[in-house]
Amino acid sequence: MHRGGAIHLEGTENIDISDCVFRRLDGNAILLGGYNRHTTVTRSDFSWLGEGAMATWGDTANGYDATGGAQPRLSRIENNVMSNLGLYQKQSSAWGQNKACQNVIRNNVMFNLPRAAINFNDGLGGGNLVEGNIIFHACRESGDHGPINSWDRMPFLADTTGTPSFAALPTHTQHNLIWADHGASQGFDNDDGSSFYYTHDNVFYQSDGFKMDFGGHSSRFYNNLVYADGHKSCYGTGSFLEGQADNFENNTCIVARKGGGGGGGSSVSSSDSDASPGLGHLFQCSLSGMKPANNRYYTDTGNGTFACGNQNDLSLQDMQKQGFEVGSNLNVIPSEDTILQWARDILAL
Repeated sequence: MHRGGAIHLEGTENIDISDCVFRRLDGNAILLGGYNRHTTVTRSDFSWLGEGAMATWGDTANGYDATGGAQPRLSRIENNVMSNLGLYQKQSSAWGQNKACQNVIRNNVMFNLPRAAINFNDGLGGGNLVEGNIIFHACRESGDHGPINSWDRMPFLADTTGTPSFAALPTHTQHNLIWADHGASQGFDNDDGSSFYYTHDNVFYQSDGFKMDFGGHSSRFYNNLVYADGHKSCYGTGSFLEGQADNFENNTCIVARKGGGGGGGSSVSSSDSDASPGLGHLFQCSLSGMKPANNRYYTDTGNGTFACGNQNDLSLQDMQKQGFEVGSNLNVIPSEDTILQWARDILAL
């Protein structure tokens, strides 16, 4: 990524950018670099940009030590419209966060992007809030990704929890309306060891539900409405160290297709149309791993299956006998009016 933009802020505090139009720029519109505090970007329009709308690029000592504070922190990105980005640089976003923390991305509209609309390059410090955004038509030129994406490929020492720690504050993603259309998969793709993400009270449409892989831990996915179609499913998670599993609880997941094969949403041919759709896949079938509970599942027929480790095509009752999905139920998909009212209830702030 180019460390620069039409506006490049580095070593600044309390900068307010509002009511601006950024259009037909070859690179980034705004870059927050190094030490940066309390930057506000509001009521602005970003469109037809070669790279991203806004990005951060903080600094660390010895590659991992962020306790010196030379990162963009406490930014507020609100009420902006960001569209048709990444004309040249495809790994770009409306908000691309690299080595930064404690930022608020609220009430923005983001659409028509080649890859993720919001991308967390790493988990440095955490403490971010993603709230009230509308995101659609992301991942138009890429796949295996989500409209919101996170990576976490190395630990960072930060002071956001009060004392220097490799543990981050939770990042809350809440009350967002997100379409996972085009090449997108999950509404929020927690990839490559992502940890400390609390995703709740969102509406995800045409989306897989919770995904976590490569040792990610200490995240929670709850109170979400997930509408999964095609060959998508409610969750798919990797393995965990004991005591560091994620949480999947109290979600409403609609799997809108007839058939679908075994758990985890694996692809099937048209000849499998009578099979029960896959609702979820636990890579590690152990009660020391993730224990989904108190969820509401809906399919066309009121039937569905799960995969748990090497066990495929498990019914909800089979899962409950093993101690998973306690308190969960499975029913036929209700009316469109009912689903829309559920969405309104979740999105109401």
